[in-house]
Amino acid sequence: MNPEVVMASSDFTIDKTAPTIDAGTNIVTNSSTALSPGLGDAVSSVWSGPAQVTFGDVNLATSTASAKADGAYAITLTTYDAGGKPSVDSLVFTWDTTPATVDVGSDITIGSAIAV
Repeated sequence: MNPEVVMASSDFTIDKTAPTIDAGTNIVTNSSTALSPGLGDAVSSVWSGPAQVTFGDVNLATSTASAKADGAYAITLTTYDAGGKPSVDSLVFTWDTTPATVDVGSDITIGSAIAV
């Protein structure tokens, strides 16, 4: 019997660096708004937030967001690089549909006589 020798080798790289992302700046709006994060080297992503926030597509980094009720909500973008390492960043999404009100004070009459 002749033993058969098989040799194999593999090269691999250890990557300890998480992907770089920026979820974006805080948003105040009253209509569906585009989310445009800086993704760096991320290859996949997912948006998450409370049930009051609706995303156009949670699996698209450049999705849209709106809310069911006025309020400030923390929404989070989680991204993954080619090696599966995650990175997380959040922003505050404020939904405000309340019209602005202005109070300019009491009525005044101009040109009325002033007693001295």
